[in-house]
Amino acid sequence: MRRRRKRTAAGALAAIIIAVITALLVGRGKITQVSQRAEEVHALGESEAYTIEKVVDGDTIRLANGAEVRLVGIDAPDKKERMFYADEARLFAKQLLEGRQVRIQFDREKRDRYERFLAYVLYKDGESEKVANIEIVRAGCAYAYSFKPNTWHEREIIAAQKEARLKNLGVWKRKVRREREYIVDWGEKFGLTHKVGCEKIGTGGRIQKVSTREEGFDMGAPPCRLCQP
Repeated sequence: MRRRRKRTAAGALAAIIIAVITALLVGRGKITQVSQRAEEVHALGESEAYTIEKVVDGDTIRLANGAEVRLVGIDAPDKKERMFYADEARLFAKQLLEGRQVRIQFDREKRDRYERFLAYVLYKDGESEKVANIEIVRAGCAYAYSFKPNTWHEREIIAAQKEARLKNLGVWKRKVRREREYIVDWGEKFGLTHKVGCEKIGTGGRIQKVSTREEGFDMGAPPCRLCQP
């Protein structure tokens, strides 16, 4: 009886050891796959052509190789924050980019704090090549967003924003109550435009008063997602 119990215990122990070893090997396999995937993504280059698998929102895309790219220099309305024109902005970006072959153009910084790539997305339009970041703003589907030191196309993006506003496109259709003044809160890397009294003011470094919200926007400081000026 004791021998049978010992054999049973030994068999159970052996089964546990085998299970642990198998789990470790599977885990190592997964880690290796993740590591290889990371290396593939890390190898993202400007000279290659990439297919856009999915448009996540108005300023974020996912390439077919799994790399997530944040379109630098722009800020599209966020559906989670219930911002005006968020759905339309995503749909415009989807129709413009999803399934396309594109080139990636980096600025000074290659990644953001979420490990997404920061880039300009270039696509063919007939014989010419256009920058999607600029065209999304030109359609009124995003705001200019100067994110230092990544300001290569800042002037073109702000010019596109003024053009969209003049034509009353996209986000510029929204009716707003005019305030006497607005606050631009500048941090180390970027600024946001707020209504006076917004609880988010003061989280940056330098406070600047402006007469209109458009003045702040045209400095590359998009609207705060809380007070939504």
